Amino acid sequence: MFRAFLTATKIQTRIGIKEKPCLNLHGNPPSFQCALVRRKSSIRQAPLLTASPVRALMDEQICIKGHFLPPYSPITVYAQMHSEDGDLWESFAHYNTNSSGSINLTSDHSLGGSYVGCEPMGLFWGLQPAPGQREGLRLRKNNVESPYTVHISLLEGHISPRAGQVTELAAVTTERWYMAPGERRIEIHQNGIVGTLFLPPGPGPFPAVLDLFGMVGGLLEYRSALLASRGYASLSLAYFGHKDLPGPEKCINVGDSYFKKAFHFLQDHSQIDGDRVGVIGVSFGAYLTLRIGIQIGVKPSCLICINGPIGSTIKLADESGRTENCESDQKHWTFDDQGHVTFRKVSLPSNIPAKNKVKLENLTCPLMYIAGEDDLSASSIETADLMEETLRSAGKSHLFTRLSYPRAGHLIEPPYAPSVRMSLWSIKPQKWPGPFPAMIDLFGMVRVLLEYRSALLASRGYASLSLAYFGHKDLPGPEKCINVGDSYFKKAFHFLQDHSQIDGDRVGVIGVSFGAYLTLRIGIQIGVKPSCLICINGPIGSTIKLADESGRTENCESDQKHWTFDDQGHVSFRKVSLPSNIPAKNKVKLENLTCPLMYIVGEDDLSASSLETADLSC
Repeated sequence: MFRAFLTATKIQTRIGIKEKPCLNLHGNPPSFQCALVRRKSSIRQAPLLTASPVRALMDEQICIKGHFLPPYSPITVYAQMHSEDGDLWESFAHYNTNSSGSINLTSDHSLGGSYVGCEPMGLFWGLQPAPGQREGLRLRKNNVESPYTVHISLLEGHISPRAGQVTELAAVTTERWYMAPGERRIEIHQNGIVGTLFLPPGPGPFPAVLDLFGMVGGLLEYRSALLASRGYASLSLAYFGHKDLPGPEKCINVGDSYFKKAFHFLQDHSQIDGDRVGVIGVSFGAYLTLRIGIQIGVKPSCLICINGPIGSTIKLADESGRTENCESDQKHWTFDDQGHVTFRKVSLPSNIPAKNKVKLENLTCPLMYIAGEDDLSASSIETADLMEETLRSAGKSHLFTRLSYPRAGHLIEPPYAPSVRMSLWSIKPQKWPGPFPAMIDLFGMVRVLLEYRSALLASRGYASLSLAYFGHKDLPGPEKCINVGDSYFKKAFHFLQDHSQIDGDRVGVIGVSFGAYLTLRIGIQIGVKPSCLICINGPIGSTIKLADESGRTENCESDQKHWTFDDQGHVSFRKVSLPSNIPAKNKVKLENLTCPLMYIVGEDDLSASSLETADLSC
């Protein structure tokens, strides 16, 4: 941007000032020395966007205003910034200008975009990875000695910034800092401790916090930096996955004594008030916070836990330095359709052995637990309930404070920091290799092997065997006959039951049409114990015979006497499967059934007498 300088003559010309001769009423010649007559300028002042203050701490609110815009006009405010890794983050909001052609994000309401309503800092907490960026991004500041630089612009109309060409009317650049002026950052490598100490400006003594993140590994400093900017000395402590820590990369190679030393380091520091040292932790760091709080020889002034468990199956290093792999408890991992993992069930108090839980009844200092009610990485609500109950039973309910936030997730970050729906932990976890519940999947008499239902079942966590039994090139015998018998289906069931990645006690059968009849036959076979049967619009029996033990079969089209045709020659098989048209000896003996049966009925079914079959089954 540049500023143009104009001469006085040019200025007069631009704004419409003209010299006009005065008339001499006494008959003298016209005089050019009379006063100037000013005309109203036709030049509108350029739009202006302001942010105050331009430089601010991450948790500090700023005021964003737009000026000199057309009255009652649609305007889009667009924010964009690059992370330290070069990924683009962006947000936008739609506003309407008032009668004077201005907007004020502190008081005006967004009508759409990244947020709606009056949200003065919505452009900042609403930042999201732009389309096309890497999967699973989370905004984490590694270099806290430099700011995030956010470019904010005014765009004409209510638009999406990525929807083609846009007209930028005005812009301003803001800086968002974690460190305040005069704050000190000191790397710590002493007595085995690895971390970074942040001290507020001034001589102290300051209250202090030991700061612990979760199993992301490395050393995250941004929360400690922001705490120091608000007057708290803070030690961001590494304990896992850091190059300066001992032992295997995927193990926690430090024990309780390591955290005790870190606490005493703060307590003994010359600029820290040793009687006012607390501990804060998120996720697995919250569990460590609780462990520190009940250690002998450690007396924190308070504990703050954010969305973490009360215990863990992951062991710290013992006194001999022995450790275990941190990914050993995968049996409680759950996955969605995209393979994204949630760890919520891992930290359910009921899934943690009693010996692995922190003995909260030994707590002697105040404890605040902060819970995100939509947390999918920790069972925060259940953990908070157990903490509250335990401390009440111990007569220490006065020590417990609970903050619970509806719709908040696992990572409750400093104010105005952007949040994301999901982020990658370190690498995308691979699905745990079972054991899975399983299904045998049977279709009707279509002479091909249909796999789509089995594929969808597997995407929902069920192993599924799509089984051919008729009209397939790899099956024996005549094409128009069912050349397999009950033993074939029994073998298929046992194949699933014995598979190394399948839970043999949770194998069911699902079938549609003639496959539903086969499902019932499988369900009452001796030596077959399915966990459930699901039948969709199929008969309770059939005049079509399977192959007997000798392999003899019959043509599958021999029972045409009950076929019916409409005017166009389309066939309906409904009467074929009427229970009254099936000999009693050909019906499945449902009274021998020992597992749950679900029958799904299409009431307008013209290929099977589904309603009558369901009635008879009941």
